[in-house]
Amino acid sequence: MKIRLPEPDGEIETTWAEPVGDHFRIWNLPWFVYGVGFRDIVEARPTERSGFFDFVRVVEPSGNRLIRVLFEDGNFRSLIDQVETMGCKCEGATEQLFAISVPPAVSLREVARLLMRSELTWELANPTYEDLFLI
Repeated sequence: MKIRLPEPDGEIETTWAEPVGDHFRIWNLPWFVYGVGFRDIVEARPTERSGFFDFVRVVEPSGNRLIRVLFEDGNFRSLIDQVETMGCKCEGATEQLFAISVPPAVSLREVARLLMRSELTWELANPTYEDLFLI
């Protein structure tokens, strides 16, 4: 199954999901949307296209946090190895854009410290910076 997630710019991103009762569990890391993470349980409605569903809302957050990292020079292997050693899951959309899922048992603060030391461009996507600091 594929869940269609609306991006902030109005485009649509699709992610793999599996049925869980009347809902769906997200099975890969979102690249461009905010507020949805790996293994979240979501509500979605069927579309006119078979096998595709439109995202409605997160029903049960998995507790996984989502960070996106931009490697402008494509030199990603060392940092990805480090965060995977910490227990995170990583997926690359390209050799420059990676998503990192930080499970509940891994310190978001420690992953953020590593990213700050790296001087790479990165962002919190779930929760967002605004969610964390109530801006």
